[in-house]
Amino acid sequence: MVILQVRNLTRSFSRLVAVSDLCFDVSKGDIVGLMGPNGAGKTTVINLISGFLKPDSGTIQWQDENIAGWKPFRIVHKGIARTFQQARVFPKMSVYDNITVSLTAKRRFLSVADSESKVLDILEFVGLDRRSSTLARELHQDELRKLEIARAISSGPELILLDEPVSGLTPEESDSVINIIKKLNQSGITLIIVEHVMRMLMKVSHRLIVMNSGMKLVEGSPEEVSQNPQVIEAYFGKEEEKLAHT
Repeated sequence: MVILQVRNLTRSFSRLVAVSDLCFDVSKGDIVGLMGPNGAGKTTVINLISGFLKPDSGTIQWQDENIAGWKPFRIVHKGIARTFQQARVFPKMSVYDNITVSLTAKRRFLSVADSESKVLDILEFVGLDRRSSTLARELHQDELRKLEIARAISSGPELILLDEPVSGLTPEESDSVINIIKKLNQSGITLIIVEHVMRMLMKVSHRLIVMNSGMKLVEGSPEEVSQNPQVIEAYFGKEEEKLAHT
């Protein structure tokens, strides 16, 4: 069942067209990877879907409503959450309190007991239960990524937009985050992932959308995309071996 339809989405910054006439669908339960070289427009797409930018034209149909141009808080309450390239947390608050603030802001009618139970469940889910009393500013980079995901989970989303969730992490740290992403999907959450780490996208994505210069270049399975000559040239130049060994 298709739950998100992007149609003719366009956004410019002065004379630069960041996203041009973009169209794609996302079905319930999908993990869609959004990839492309620097400046392809990937994060702009995430910002448009999540309400941090307004499109110049086009529609973003979420279930039965066109949410293009809505404020971010309205979109969150409709069931779409996101993370950021740079973790947006409260550095002087504990991990537990970071989740509590996020949870109560988005689920205002939870009792204290239910809120505490939910926070603990979320922390256990992302593997931060032993760090609950740690200040966010003391977390390692991979733990900050997990805290970002935990904050997104706290809104009870149907769709999560992940913006470079493993960027800058070691392979071992990346695998830990990948496991969380797989668990999220197994729990019924749909995901759109922007990432430069090809190994990660190939490992978790059901489908890949490749962008170049703001436009959709190719869409298909990881296997199809990895063998597409247009993708190899746009993303890797002539260095085909890079893709073959990711």
